[in-house]
Amino acid sequence: MSISDTGVLVLADDLSGAAEAAVTLGTAVRIILSSPDPDDYSLEIGADSSSDVAVDLDCRYVSPAAAASRTRNALASPGHEERFTVIKIDSLLRGNIAAHLSAALDRSSGPVLFAPALPQQNRTVVDGVPLVDGIRLDETTAWDVEDGSAPTHLRDLCPEPPAHLDLRRLRTNEPQELASRFRAARLVTADAETMDDLRRVVALAESVGALVVGSAAAVRAFADIRSSRPIPPTGSSPSQARVDQPGTSELPILFAVGTAADRIDDQLDHLRTQAKVDVFDFPATEVAAWGDDAMALSSAAERVRQRLTTAHLVVRLTDTGESVDARPLPGLLAELVAQSLTGFGPAHLAATGGETARAVLDRLGVRALDTIREIHPGAVLSQVPTTSARSGARTELCRVVTRPGGQGDESSLTLIHEALSQSTPVQPHHREPQPPPRTFSRTTKENE
Repeated sequence: MSISDTGVLVLADDLSGAAEAAVTLGTAVRIILSSPDPDDYSLEIGADSSSDVAVDLDCRYVSPAAAASRTRNALASPGHEERFTVIKIDSLLRGNIAAHLSAALDRSSGPVLFAPALPQQNRTVVDGVPLVDGIRLDETTAWDVEDGSAPTHLRDLCPEPPAHLDLRRLRTNEPQELASRFRAARLVTADAETMDDLRRVVALAESVGALVVGSAAAVRAFADIRSSRPIPPTGSSPSQARVDQPGTSELPILFAVGTAADRIDDQLDHLRTQAKVDVFDFPATEVAAWGDDAMALSSAAERVRQRLTTAHLVVRLTDTGESVDARPLPGLLAELVAQSLTGFGPAHLAATGGETARAVLDRLGVRALDTIREIHPGAVLSQVPTTSARSGARTELCRVVTRPGGQGDESSLTLIHEALSQSTPVQPHHREPQPPPRTFSRTTKENE
């Protein structure tokens, strides 16, 4: 089966990453949220190998052992082997990268290609060294708030010695030469500076039956190669499972902003000049205290509910400069939002940070999202299908926007507000066809 007639399975370590990758595929994609129960390993990705599916494994901040277990379980799910598979990771190499690579090596019958470049944000790999704007990753500030140090080379994250595909060979060797050279490899690290480089990497992966571990750009490269395949009729799109009702443009919008980045202030100032919104600030010290004071949390949620009845509302976590354990804050903020929305009635949600968004949806019992379109790079508009909530869940959440942390320019929140305020019917987000790379010969039994 070739890329032209197969679907893709995207396994992401957080929700915003799953959405960011899924929306590049050019059709509406179902995002499955893995169970929040660590003892529940069930995962139904569907048997139709021509359909695209994304899964949020929610494992960015769990232990390496737990991340490896969740990844192995997903790779053992029925329907996985019939799809081209990409394990979507952070392009800055944060999270449980080594655990994902180990799980991929355990489950893949072919090579594993490690290609984390994200050219759209100038995050590249040259000679195996990860770069940001041409500067070595370990010499930037990208890892300043992370535990440990940034890797100096891709091999630092590899559970076993890898082969390496450098730019010269990638760009000058004939496809058959590359396939012959790397077909028997177990693990391959790949350079890339451009989307054309990544399309070559993905085409190589398809020809040798490899699994790809990479950024959302690897998924975009897959979509570029497959772009000649006709888009399925909109009637078969998962996003059509829920019919938009009149008046969705008038529904209240709740923003959950769990990022104290400086740029958030500029984004809020811009939003308030363009729309009628209230901002409800919660200091991190107050939120942290909710862990031992359920009554205070419930009281805060009631205040949020009351204010949401009169205006669109931004709930923001603020930094007072006092020392606070930040680890429980996303969960506590999510609990505030979930209590505020439970039984409230139809509403839209925008959440910055994949961890915060996922925690809210877990508490509301939402088990799936259907992508609609990309609002701006990283910000994705999705819809909650009526069949996605678990039995007994009480939520009338309609549309959801996910966005990584403080990403986007000053107009980001304004653009998100506009997207949620529109009541236009769902339409698949089409991408312009891209020139395919040179085709590879496919002679292995697995690819026949």
